[in-house]
Amino acid sequence: MADALHVVVDGEHVRRSFGMLTSFILAPDMMPSLLGDFAGEPVEERLCLLASSRTIWHIFAQDAATVGAYPSFDDALAQTRDQADADYAAVLPGAVSMARALDEALALRGSSQLPPTLVDQIGADPAAGMGALGYYLRAASLALCACAVARRCEVGTLLSAVGQRLALAT
Repeated sequence: MADALHVVVDGEHVRRSFGMLTSFILAPDMMPSLLGDFAGEPVEERLCLLASSRTIWHIFAQDAATVGAYPSFDDALAQTRDQADADYAAVLPGAVSMARALDEALALRGSSQLPPTLVDQIGADPAAGMGALGYYLRAASLALCACAVARRCEVGTLLSAVGQRLALAT
């Protein structure tokens, strides 16, 4: 069994996750190669990318609530989670379980320690890890689309603005 893992997400993880989100929305035909790259990463890197994708989902859920697309942040998370569950549960139930377990493990404020059993599970099952990544990207895309509608802008325009900010943040 692996030791507990301290997850450290850096700017590169966020940029990679945002790039995958952009591909997920605008160029879904590129996703198989991106998922293949993800599966080839060491487990520590996969966990950081999963954590950063989860963070992006939460950021867009918060923004969607702020601009009035949802009544609250908790409602935004619940509704996007419910839709991602519905989209993935029948086809990839292991992905839903893994995404939920990682979300719960990171939900404690300031927590970056993942339990050894979760580290082992993600290391042993790359397919479920890829599914969990897809789950987070789906949930983030739902929140992002709600933001775009509430802001009355195109999804691509919003992605471009966020991507530009990420590029300037380096």
